[in-house]
Amino acid sequence: MNVGGRQPQRDMSSKHSYKLAFLIIISVEGVSSFLEKQQRFSIYDLSKFDGKNGNPAYIAYKGKVYDVTDSGQWTDGDHLGHEAGQDLTMALDIAPHGDEVMKKVKLVGVLSESR
Repeated sequence: MNVGGRQPQRDMSSKHSYKLAFLIIISVEGVSSFLEKQQRFSIYDLSKFDGKNGNPAYIAYKGKVYDVTDSGQWTDGDHLGHEAGQDLTMALDIAPHGDEVMKKVKLVGVLSESR
């Protein structure tokens, strides 16, 4: 009903709360689903992705596996003496750059204890 040229105000807080709760649930489920679908790599599996002989170059860092194949910083599976196909967590922890460089490469999976 229009009173004096103004629309009466409705309480929208509960409607917005439902939408927000729905979005949060969808987001959490999406992240869980994404993590469940991530490929799992054992150290042995990872070693096959050494960037040599046409193989992709993958590295592990803090439990996640990244594809550095197309990075200009990596050539034939090598970056300043560090070789692809390995867990480079300790090497990156003492590198002159921080872990922000990992945001620039594609996440392809997670490192697992065993397969």
